[in-house]
Amino acid sequence: MTFSLSTTNDPDLLWTLTEIARRRGFDHPAECANATKRKILRAIQQKRTDKLNNWHYQKFKEQRNKAASKQHIQSEEHTQWLAYLVRLESNKRKRLDRDDEIEDATSITVASLNPVEKRAVELLSGRKRKPRKNYLEMRADQLANAVQREWFSPFKRAGRPRSAHSLPAPSADKSYSRISPTCMCSGARF
Repeated sequence: MTFSLSTTNDPDLLWTLTEIARRRGFDHPAECANATKRKILRAIQQKRTDKLNNWHYQKFKEQRNKAASKQHIQSEEHTQWLAYLVRLESNKRKRLDRDDEIEDATSITVASLNPVEKRAVELLSGRKRKPRKNYLEMRADQLANAVQREWFSPFKRAGRPRSAHSLPAPSADKSYSRISPTCMCSGARF
């Protein structure tokens, strides 16, 4: 026998519950049967909801684990690429020959970086910056900023850069205090 979860009356279930209540000797078997029917239907609906929730949660966990494993693989490749860029910038600062810079940077692993370069890779990976209290942190910050400026800078416009100020700085012979703005509509001075 199948139970419907709709609000329509199911005569077989209601009749069966009324007979059970009558045999057990309840005072109002019809009311007791209606209450019992509601409890049964609520329990069925609750079990169905729990089953659906568990199914959705399992799907979510599978997707999360799949994404996390994919992100882990990408992060190792990303970290290796950052290590390459940091070592390349570090070699530029040592003023090595361009071929030697590239050759040294391609054979690098994260484990073989010096402490300043390791910290620069961490900073580029998104770790928080520590207070600049020590020499290592300052050097790593400078190195990370140099890599970011060269490799991750936003698109630059072609042409002449814009001026920060439209008026030239006042010189000793000119005084700008004598210039008063004019009203655009009437040409009157203030």
